[in-house]
Amino acid sequence: MQDNFIIPFGKYKGQKIDNLVNDADFRSWCDWAINQPDIKVKYSTFCQIVVNNFSPPQDTPEHNILQNRFLDKNFCLALGKLCKWKLMKKVNCIKNLNDAINKALKMPDNNYYETNKKNEIIEELRSQKEYVNESVFEIDGKEFILDADTPLFGIKTVFEQDGWDVIIQTDDSACQDDCKAFKDCYINSYKIAVEIKPAIGDDYPAILRQMKATRIHPDFQCLVYEKFNAIGANIDQLKKVFASSGFLVFSFEDIEKVKHEINNE
Repeated sequence: MQDNFIIPFGKYKGQKIDNLVNDADFRSWCDWAINQPDIKVKYSTFCQIVVNNFSPPQDTPEHNILQNRFLDKNFCLALGKLCKWKLMKKVNCIKNLNDAINKALKMPDNNYYETNKKNEIIEELRSQKEYVNESVFEIDGKEFILDADTPLFGIKTVFEQDGWDVIIQTDDSACQDDCKAFKDCYINSYKIAVEIKPAIGDDYPAILRQMKATRIHPDFQCLVYEKFNAIGANIDQLKKVFASSGFLVFSFEDIEKVKHEINNE
């Protein structure tokens, strides 16, 4: 508990937080307060204390070991598959380019300028489609561009950002400068944000509260755990509770199983 922390605002202003943590009305007020945008900005220390269940954050060695597993790109890819992430593959690129060509064909051409612009866009897209068809090839189940030094599907991971332990996203650097359909691509914007817990017990409402208070909300938000020790709920019930707030829940074992499948494809 954050001993001697004085609440700096609101109905409990001036009181020590450790004198109030067992007060149900105070906890309800805290749940309301940390979800107010202005309070998140002005009183970030207070919000951090609340979302940590009135305890200081503790990154244990166990937590750090689990976090380091996300350095493995195939492990990240496995989580992406569990999230039903649309993966960057040659067939998806061709489909995306075909969609862009069909969209361009419907552009107006009422005058010389519009007709030239339309034809120019279509020609560029068809050229890009030809490039993908000829330049992307497969080695050991993985697709590469040109000299096998650039994977078509790349992943980049960022640690300890925007309140999340890990953020995983596609590495679109091989696409954004060259692909004429990039701005409309359904792949380049996808992100997976991960909260890691070595163990989940009956304090899981505090974990949910912590995740709900996080400022950014990517396409997929996941809780990933090593052990489940709760008595008051089973794992299926917990998953439904978290799903009601838009969070997916997976075990490290779940991800390892999919990673094994990827390695054997």
